[in-house]
Amino acid sequence: MVLPEVSIVVPTVNSPTFKECIDSIIAKTRPDYELIIVCDTPSEQKRELLNSLSAKVLVNETRIGSLRAINQGLAATTGKFILVMNDDVIVKTDDWLSPMIKVLTKYPEFGIACPRIIYPDVNKEDFFAAVTECSLMTREVLDKVGMLDESEEFSHQGGDGDYYMRCKKSGYTIVGINEVQVFHYVGQTIKTELTKEKLEAPMKTLFKRYGNAIKVDQHRHLVYSLSENKLILKGQMLELGGGNNPQFHPNIDIRPGFGVDLVANLEEPLPIEDESYGGVWCQYSLEHISWRKIKDFLKEVYRILKPEGKAVFIT
Repeated sequence: MVLPEVSIVVPTVNSPTFKECIDSIIAKTRPDYELIIVCDTPSEQKRELLNSLSAKVLVNETRIGSLRAINQGLAATTGKFILVMNDDVIVKTDDWLSPMIKVLTKYPEFGIACPRIIYPDVNKEDFFAAVTECSLMTREVLDKVGMLDESEEFSHQGGDGDYYMRCKKSGYTIVGINEVQVFHYVGQTIKTELTKEKLEAPMKTLFKRYGNAIKVDQHRHLVYSLSENKLILKGQMLELGGGNNPQFHPNIDIRPGFGVDLVANLEEPLPIEDESYGGVWCQYSLEHISWRKIKDFLKEVYRILKPEGKAVFIT
C-alpha cells in the first residue's frame, strides 16, 4: 500500500464556509494527499455533502469539541506530513503545500510551517497561525510531541498555545512561508460566547506550565522567503545570544534552544539585511566571541541597526 505524502485533517460542525474550504483544498492541492474530515452532529444536508466527498469521514453524533475532533483525525492519518486546518480557511495559492514541504524538508528543526494568514473580516494578516488554524507538521513532530491536550480549560482556546510550547520544548519551532496565502473567515466555525472565566482559564494554565515564555513566543516572527531563498526574522528588536531565556523579541544564538529562533555563528556576517532593527539586545554574547572577532561583530550589530537604533550589551 502506497501511503500519501500529506494527510489533511479538517474538523467541522456548522461552518457556512465548509464547502468552500473543501473545494479550495481539492482545487489547490496536488493529488498525493488524503483528506480526513471529522464532523460533529451533521445535518442531513451535511451528511449528503460528506458522502459525496472522496475522503475519510469520521462522524460524531454528539458534540465532542474541536480538540478531541482534531485528535480523532490525527489518529487516522497515514501521511509523512500532517496538515490541520479550520473549516473556515480558504486556500488561495496553487500547489500550496509544496513550498511548506520543501522548507520543512530542508530545515527539519522547524517541524511546523504555516502560510501567510489573511483575515478579510478584520483586515489583518499574520504568519503565526494557531496550530489548528492552518499549519503543516512533520510526522516526526506528531510522534514526538503527541496529541493536543484535551483538558477542559482548553475547550474554547489555549490548546494551540500549549501544543506550540510543547513543540518548542521538544526542539521545534514554527516558520511562516512568505509565498503561500490562505484566507481565514474568523468565527465561522463555532460562534460561542466566551465569558471572562473561559478566557482567563487557559492563560492561567499556560502561564503555570511555561511562565513568561508563553509571552515571549507571541512575539516570534520567523519567515522563509522562497523567492529570496532565505530566512527573515521580523520584529522591532533583535536579540543576539539570549539562549533559552530570551526577552520579548526574536533571538539568534550559536546553538539550538527553547527560546532560539535561528542558529548562526556570531563571528560570521549575520543573515540580516542592513538597517533592519530599531534595537539589538546582546545578552552574554561578547564573551563567546574571539577577541580577534569582536570588532567585526560590533560592525555587524551596527550594520543591522536602523539609523536611530540603539544596541545594548550585557556581559
